[in-house]
Amino acid sequence: MIELAHLKTERLPAPRGIVNAHNHTGMSGIGSWLMRYLVGIRVEPGPAPIFHLRPAVNLPLAALTARWQSRWGEVQVKWETGDGGRQLTVIIPPGCRGRLEIAGTGEIRELDSGKYQSLLSTTHDDNQG
Repeated sequence: MIELAHLKTERLPAPRGIVNAHNHTGMSGIGSWLMRYLVGIRVEPGPAPIFHLRPAVNLPLAALTARWQSRWGEVQVKWETGDGGRQLTVIIPPGCRGRLEIAGTGEIRELDSGKYQSLLSTTHDDNQG
């Protein structure tokens, strides 16, 4: 099982305003790769931010839990493998939207804020739960 907890993007004062600290150790090198390609979290900022989620549920990992404390609230992606397939849980913060792409299927789901769960079979047939 892999667990990534509380990866943060800090806001730091700078001579020309505020900048994101994407060079923070949690968001550089391996941390950046884990968030973007394994967990699959990418944000499109705006008045109603959209979290683009493409978790790598097709990889041979039994479980993964990742939480990212964004400036809009906590985003969570989690999966666990059981007898019936892979249980995927996604949490989108209040006032935000999500766009979930199920890796290996091409399926895209538009989500409002809240908690969503799906049981993904090993053959990639999805049943929304």
